[in-house]
Amino acid sequence: HILVVTYNYAFPFFRNSGGIAGVVLGGWEVGGITRAQTGAPLTVTASQPLGTGNSNFTRRADMAAGVPLYSNYICPAATKCWFNPGAFVSGATGPINHVGNAPTAGIVGPGYNDWDISVRKRFNLPREGMNLLLQGDSFNLFNHANWSNPSVNAGSAGFGTVNSAAPPRQLQFGLKLAF
Repeated sequence: HILVVTYNYAFPFFRNSGGIAGVVLGGWEVGGITRAQTGAPLTVTASQPLGTGNSNFTRRADMAAGVPLYSNYICPAATKCWFNPGAFVSGATGPINHVGNAPTAGIVGPGYNDWDISVRKRFNLPREGMNLLLQGDSFNLFNHANWSNPSVNAGSAGFGTVNSAAPPRQLQFGLKLAF
């Protein structure tokens, strides 16, 4: 599920005021894009060797009997665990046509929440057709950690953990002269 909202609002305050109050306080606008989405459905996979000298066959992993996927799992320090990797068997076993009993799309990855906001003010200059635009932009305004999907290959070193995130808050300022 993805919700994206774009908006732009011109503040009415001091818009028609004269003097220094109208020049400094009037004509401000705010705009932005807000995005919220649920996590992607993920399927845990495992690799099974096809034989000597052959490549691996990737299939769904097998669930470990009696091991909880989320509850009662203590994540090792300095990692961002998303689920209990012990809930899956890391070595694929069985015949080549064995597809594994892990559910398809059985894990929901991290969601995403981002607010990109822009504040701007246009100053009309005394010369006809000239104006100055002052603008400040903030990407990920609330500095929300938007985690990447965890590794879902039961044989990988970082299995079950999230190793990266989208960029943190970023600010930029600009000044544009139009003539």
